[in-house]
Amino acid sequence: MFGKKKTSVAQPANTKHAFYQQLAHHTKRAWDMAIALAQLDTLPTDATQRQSLHVDVSQPDGRRGEGLTSVSFYVDPEEMRPVFVAKRDEQASIAAEYLESLLLSPDLTTRDRDLVATLRDMQQNQAYDLILKTLLNHNVITRRDIN
Repeated sequence: MFGKKKTSVAQPANTKHAFYQQLAHHTKRAWDMAIALAQLDTLPTDATQRQSLHVDVSQPDGRRGEGLTSVSFYVDPEEMRPVFVAKRDEQASIAAEYLESLLLSPDLTTRDRDLVATLRDMQQNQAYDLILKTLLNHNVITRRDIN
């Protein structure tokens, strides 16, 4: 604007690696939600034993302009189930898109294609933990990439 040159955004040097990283990231998020749902399933459903989830959130203290203020509240676990399911499905869908992008990547080797085919099978079975283990075992990501 006003005579300034628009700078182009640099593409990652290895898009294949970036796709693997994003696949791991979103798969981990989907797995987190699957674990949360499994924990909800283990809670007693007896009406006499009312359960609640304790949530701790730290947020910036606006009055002082510094530090974190801790906020705690309780929620009904069953009210969280649709939220967890939606988040799991959203993250799994994003991971599926990255898996599809990997398949369409021009710099995919035969080994990568075999790996992607294996990952697709795991994804259809919602085996998020196996996907992460497989990515680590094939050395396409590091533990640091899973965040």
